[in-house]
Amino acid sequence: MKTAGIALSLVAAITTLAASPALTAGQQDTKVQIQSGAWLLHGDFTAGNDRGRRPAVLLLNKANGDRRAYAALAAELRRRGVSSLRLDLRGHGESVNAGKFIPFDEANNAKIFVDEFSDVVAALRWLRTRRDVDSSRLAVVGASYSAEMAAEAARREGRFVRAYAMLSPGSLSEDSAKGIDPSRARWLVVRGGGERSPSVKAAAERVATYSKTGEVRVVDSDKHATDLLDAVPGLVPWLAYWLQQNLEK
Repeated sequence: MKTAGIALSLVAAITTLAASPALTAGQQDTKVQIQSGAWLLHGDFTAGNDRGRRPAVLLLNKANGDRRAYAALAAELRRRGVSSLRLDLRGHGESVNAGKFIPFDEANNAKIFVDEFSDVVAALRWLRTRRDVDSSRLAVVGASYSAEMAAEAARREGRFVRAYAMLSPGSLSEDSAKGIDPSRARWLVVRGGGERSPSVKAAAERVATYSKTGEVRVVDSDKHATDLLDAVPGLVPWLAYWLQQNLEK
């Protein structure tokens, strides 16, 4: 397992990529709706700036967040020829037809977080049906609670995608950490060195304990999950580069 100290190797890497021209997802976005049980999930599909069947990345929001946090990453992936699907998970963003996530309301949220991994399965199946997507070259980016959702979806579906990136995973189970190496997928954990959440630190330590191939990158920030994308200069192009490299043929 590869571990980087706060800001050192990662900042050196992302500094060389930070000069990429700023792009915004917009006109190239296609609004999509995906059924997942009783939930109607809303998302934005951004096609990669290449012809033919392209690799694609599924982007999952954090708790009390939504898909808008990934606009810059989707645009950077597009520039690199990688398509993406930014998804509002059940109870978040526009995906609230059957209920809405309410911070600190455990009774309400318990009704939402039932088989929530099904949203990831449904979204990946949707991507695999597209003629312009190479279904053998898929990746997932999870944030906070949705990192564990991605891992559980792979176990439940019985197949893993090519790569997984987890931003401040706060609920990564021991089973998921133990499954990293057998999955033969590439796994990346990015967390802020100044983040105080003990669950995020524990998740990174599980990867270090149970995996020889998973990467843990610690960045100089106290922000959480998708907030890191705005807070850490150069992180967006660096993460897009990591995904692109791991989705090559």
